[in-house]
Amino acid sequence: MRLSEFELITIQAEVLFVHDQLGRMQSVNEPGNPEAPRFFLGCTRGGNITRYHYNLNSDTVSEIEKLIPACSNYIELAKIINVLNEEKKVENIWIGPAFMFTENLNKPIRTV
Repeated sequence: MRLSEFELITIQAEVLFVHDQLGRMQSVNEPGNPEAPRFFLGCTRGGNITRYHYNLNSDTVSEIEKLIPACSNYIELAKIINVLNEEKKVENIWIGPAFMFTENLNKPIRTV
């Protein structure tokens, strides 16, 4: 069974953070349970997922949702940051790719 990119990014978000019963992020899933970010966005060719901190204002969530197309790899991140800044200044941004390996990886027969 091969999972889609969207299914994989959903699993990644579920593993990265501790969520409450409403699916809102409470903390990072690491020892000491550091504070979760206010916003998480995962983008794939199959769609985008969002996660929000449990105490992020519902109006802020609504404004961010308006800026994220359902199936688009074009996200205006600066506008999202501006919305978040209205409630509280954004202090850190982490951006990076998520990698997936194809099923047909060959194991090396000799290693060094």
